[in-house]
Amino acid sequence: MPSSISGAKRIPRVLLPAAALALVVALSATASASARPAYRVVNDSSDRALMPKNGSNAWGATIVQENRAPVVSQMWYLERVRFTNTWRFRNRQSNLCIHPSDWSGLNGSRLLQATCSNGSEARWYRYDLAPTPKWRFQSVRTYKFMDIAGGSSAAGADAIQNDEYAVDPSQRWLLEYAGDF
Repeated sequence: MPSSISGAKRIPRVLLPAAALALVVALSATASASARPAYRVVNDSSDRALMPKNGSNAWGATIVQENRAPVVSQMWYLERVRFTNTWRFRNRQSNLCIHPSDWSGLNGSRLLQATCSNGSEARWYRYDLAPTPKWRFQSVRTYKFMDIAGGSSAAGADAIQNDEYAVDPSQRWLLEYAGDF
C-alpha cells in the first residue's frame, strides 16, 4: 500500500505498542531519578526512631523517639548544605528540620522541628563512627550533640542536645534506609 506522504515509510502497527512501552519506561526512569533516599534516625541505645511528637506537622513540635514503624513522620531526608560539610534533617511528612529548641546552648534543651534554613540553626556536623555504620551529630549553632534525655530507652522520650559523651550510646545513631521518595 503506497504512503500518502511522498518518501515516507509506514511504521508497522506491531511496533507501536513497543514504542509506547519504551516511552513509559523512559518517563518512569526520569520520574524516579528525582526521588531522594529517606532514612529513619535510630538511636543506638534504645533502638527507637526519631519523629515529631505524635507525628505532628506543626512548627515547634518536639522531637521524640518511638518504636520503628513504616510511618512517614519517621522518615528524614539527610540533606547536605551546599558549599559546607554540614547536614540538615528534613522530615518527609512536615518538610521541617531538626533544631535545638530556642537555639539554646544549654545541655538538655529539647530538639524540635522548624524551618529548614541555611543558617546554622538547622545544620549538623556528622561524625562517622567507623568501623560501625553509626554516626554522631553535633549542632553547628550550639556545638552540642544529638542525644536522648537521660539515655532513656522508653518510647516517647525527648530528643535533646548535650555535651559530648564519647562512650554514651544514646549519642550514637544509625541511619536506616527507608526508601526513595
